[in-house]
Amino acid sequence: MIDNTNSNYIDKNLQTMLFPLNLMQNMMFFPKYSIYNNNIRSNSLLSNFVSLCTTIAVISLHLYRSYKLYSDNIIREFINILYITSYFDIILTCIGFTINFIVSVYQSKNNVLFILKLQKVHTFLNGEQQFKRFMYRNWMFLVFEFLYFTFGLCFFCVKLNLPKYDYFCSLTALCFDVNLVYAIRMIKLLSDKVELWNIEAQKLLQLNYVDIESHCQKMFDAYVHILECYDLFQCSYQQLIMFNSVQFFFHFLFYLQIAVDPRAIITLISVCQYLLRNLIYQVMLSVNCERFYTGITNAQTSCALILHSDCTDAERRLAKNIKRLHRAAFTKMNACGIFYVDATLPLKLSELTSNYTAVLLQFAFL
Repeated sequence: MIDNTNSNYIDKNLQTMLFPLNLMQNMMFFPKYSIYNNNIRSNSLLSNFVSLCTTIAVISLHLYRSYKLYSDNIIREFINILYITSYFDIILTCIGFTINFIVSVYQSKNNVLFILKLQKVHTFLNGEQQFKRFMYRNWMFLVFEFLYFTFGLCFFCVKLNLPKYDYFCSLTALCFDVNLVYAIRMIKLLSDKVELWNIEAQKLLQLNYVDIESHCQKMFDAYVHILECYDLFQCSYQQLIMFNSVQFFFHFLFYLQIAVDPRAIITLISVCQYLLRNLIYQVMLSVNCERFYTGITNAQTSCALILHSDCTDAERRLAKNIKRLHRAAFTKMNACGIFYVDATLPLKLSELTSNYTAVLLQFAFL
């Protein structure tokens, strides 16, 4: 565990910006880290124990739901498709919460390092308008998620006349949404920092800094910290991103079966809006990852312009070091070696689901 020392001090502005995201994680009992007296540290044994109890409680709740489904002869006999898809949903949720618990425990130190390095970048590259916009949108995500899961799910559960345990089982899906939202906002923040870095690089060609050596060193350090944050982001989120993509694919296939069952219209509507929201989040994640990659590519272009200009030795050294670091350290995010997280991911998911949709519909109408 990282000690609670001055090296772990977190600025109030950064705490304010990240507070809505941290609040979402804490409300689900799966915090990424803890901040106490302005110092950040990895999760304590007590925090990990609470997360373990939450995981066991959620899995137990879904096992109880599985038992109730098995003991209900009416559901098994007359709503066979819903019966089967419910079992697959239970299995996926249990696997997802197990992965989430393991990641929250073993990646807590990386999450702390991510925030500490991000703070170093934020100290040098800080756009006031971007800061306010980012914070407000964090609150918007928080309000939307909890309003949807509190009232939206309640509406569908009442319409479908579902028992209370079904509502609470559905409510646990909020945990997966919270992880995806956190990942989206973190990669968005990194892409904003790369954009600010490129603006600073362009200023090198236009302004004469008094202490150019010191400024170039700060720019190099900021770029290094951005790439280190990106590497830590990959380590912490690739398993969760992979699970969300796999979960979306299987949910789409499972619930496609409901579409051909005229007795399940309300269920179909609730499932469609769930899948649509999940797809929107997948697109947002892919777009923000692509924005980050584009920003990194633009940084190489900025360095090339510096090298071909009448620059100082410090600027030339900065540009060469950045290009060398890019060749040695940067790759696109690869989710557990299965797929790249970039702008093509939603297209690949759409292509994959379309192919299987055609096959399933052929079997359904034979």
